[in-house]
Amino acid sequence: MTLTQLNAFVLVARLGSVRAAASALGVSESAVSQALTALRQDLGDQLITRSQSGMMLTPGGTRLLGTASQIVVLGAEAYAAVRAAQGVPEQLRIVATSTFAEFVAGPLMEAFRRRFPGRWRSPPGWRRPKSSAC
Repeated sequence: MTLTQLNAFVLVARLGSVRAAASALGVSESAVSQALTALRQDLGDQLITRSQSGMMLTPGGTRLLGTASQIVVLGAEAYAAVRAAQGVPEQLRIVATSTFAEFVAGPLMEAFRRRFPGRWRSPPGWRRPKSSAC
């Protein structure tokens, strides 16, 4: 079991599809599927199944999701701690639906850009929100 596998599992579970998880991770759908397959084999559980209504967590997948989410967060914190010790500036990565991005994440990113002007790098395709409600 690896952080990569757990991260793929958490994103598929939360976003509802391998395609959405692959897009969020910036990898191929095949890479996410391979990570899930390896995790399934390691744990001996399907974790996620497909149904007519979409992806469904198995009982084992449901129990794993909370723990896996915590492990992924701790992995990100460990990575950030080492990068900070090396003097590398911190990064904020936001994964959001288009509606959330437009109405919530966009204004938050604009506020962050204004507060920390030297630390801002626009993501590909990002446009500043039209309103300045922040």
